[in-house]
Amino acid sequence: MLNSIKAKMILSMVMGILVTIGVLSIIIIQQQQNAAKVQTEQSLIILADVVADNIQAALMFADTGAAQHTLLALKAREDIESAELFDATGSIFVRYSKSLDEALDKPLGQESITVSQMTEQRISYDQQGLHSYTPVMS
Repeated sequence: MLNSIKAKMILSMVMGILVTIGVLSIIIIQQQQNAAKVQTEQSLIILADVVADNIQAALMFADTGAAQHTLLALKAREDIESAELFDATGSIFVRYSKSLDEALDKPLGQESITVSQMTEQRISYDQQGLHSYTPVMS
């Protein structure tokens, strides 16, 4: 049956269609992944801005209880693993961690940020995930 020209033409058309569908599927998946990444970044930036606005007074008055209370609100978001608030010297003021096993004496992120570097908001990725650095006061 595969010896006929008609069967060979049908087989080549089916193979071409399958390759086209495969390539289009890969392109669509990549576009969806990129769109999800952008949406996640935008959501994290908005959330970081809201937390920064709400925690500013606690930081100004060195109220660790109020600051901790504000960060504890992040537990409502399952995708937020941890958050840290640094004072003007670069020391950890308060921290939130979803994991109870998280050591409280070491920074959560691997990237070291100094206070002088924190003049504008930025997003970064590493092996631990997506990180947002948002200055609370300028």
